[in-house]
Amino acid sequence: MPASAALHPHPSRAASLVNAAPEAGAQRQIRLFALDECVFGRFELVDPEADVLLSHYGDAGQDNNGLTRRLSGRHAVIRRTGHGFEIEDVSRYGILLDGVWPGKHKPTALRLGMRIELSASIKGIVVLSVSAIMPHGVVLHRIDQGAQAECFYLLAPETHPGYPMAPFATTPNAAGLPLLLHRDGGFWHLDQLSGKETALAPATALTQLSRMAKHKRFASEPYPEHWIIRTGASDLYSTVGAHDLSTA
Repeated sequence: MPASAALHPHPSRAASLVNAAPEAGAQRQIRLFALDECVFGRFELVDPEADVLLSHYGDAGQDNNGLTRRLSGRHAVIRRTGHGFEIEDVSRYGILLDGVWPGKHKPTALRLGMRIELSASIKGIVVLSVSAIMPHGVVLHRIDQGAQAECFYLLAPETHPGYPMAPFATTPNAAGLPLLLHRDGGFWHLDQLSGKETALAPATALTQLSRMAKHKRFASEPYPEHWIIRTGASDLYSTVGAHDLSTA
């Protein structure tokens, strides 16, 4: 009989790595998503339309009102294609890619270092940079006043990049981050030197893993610092993803 795949001890399609004491240049939250399509949009506490919930950061920190209200509930979509990853503007207010509006519903391939501005009409609400393009995912860093608050891993679900992994380019922001993947229903850490894979769960000792800061812990939610209420699904990011539920 063929051997069945090992089940992940903590299945999830979205989670986070929380750094309780980030050092200079590190983010407090590393948001993890493993979805076929990842929707970026306005932060809402109740029934948000997006997967990645974005807020404007000003001099006083996160502001979920004010300029944040000029983000659409569904502002942009990032998805994997046969040759990489692409972004599509689905918003009312537009996006800028390296300073140029790509047009609504016109997917554009992501490239390393690309600057993504939300929105096109008002500068500086949210500004992201593509800091790594891997065979199985992309990493985005904020390059606005929220730069120390969060960054994002968008991973292809149930996809292993192989080992040894093909070389890929990163910007300095992402060069020191851990290599992560999603398979068997959950998130894994991959040691680039030994090839050892470690399932990520709340009980995992992260300090023993390569490129993990000593104050990091794994959280089961992408936004553990907020009480996000989604009444349309009991568990939007379980082993059945949000987009799977919409077609079930």
